[in-house]
Amino acid sequence: MKNYLKVKSMSLAAEAKIIRQQEKQRAKQLRHALRFNYEKAAKYHDKVREGLYLHRIGIVREEARATNIAYGFLRNKQYSQIESFCYSTPDWKRVKELVLKYAEHDSPRWNSSVEESFNTWKEDAVLYILHTHDERAKEEKEEEELDRFFDNFETERKSFFDNFKTEGKNGQPLINKIINYLTTRVDFDKIGYAESSTKTEN
Repeated sequence: MKNYLKVKSMSLAAEAKIIRQQEKQRAKQLRHALRFNYEKAAKYHDKVREGLYLHRIGIVREEARATNIAYGFLRNKQYSQIESFCYSTPDWKRVKELVLKYAEHDSPRWNSSVEESFNTWKEDAVLYILHTHDERAKEEKEEEELDRFFDNFETERKSFFDNFKTEGKNGQPLINKIINYLTTRVDFDKIGYAESSTKTEN
């Protein structure tokens, strides 16, 4: 019965495509109404276009996501194989409903333990989501620090060259700062720096 979910997923994808086409058509009609100052028609087309858009990114998208996750579970896939990263938590209640509805309860693989298997699978999925969110937050923090460093570096570089032109000051402090930053940010052991240095010394 999981093949029914596959058909449902394809139907939702087709529905989203049709809605997107209708959005474009309404947007075209809206531009035409605005061009000729048809205010009443413009409001109508804008309202319909917005309603279609909200339906597509809301109900249709959430249902498609729940369907995809349920289909993946019934195909014995880990959550990480279905969604490598997500910005929001899935509607687990809806996913469970689809799993229980379309699971082959007479199959020896499931017997009567579909709900129990899903609950265990869901716990692992929630832990994976939390882990990926923590990793993403860590990466974003590192990116911000890197951007801040290069912003400061650009300011100091300009200041250095301005001072060099006018006063001929030594640029060693700026060079030392770059070296210190790289030595604290780069793990040279991971890139084989320590190994290559040892070979060179021998």
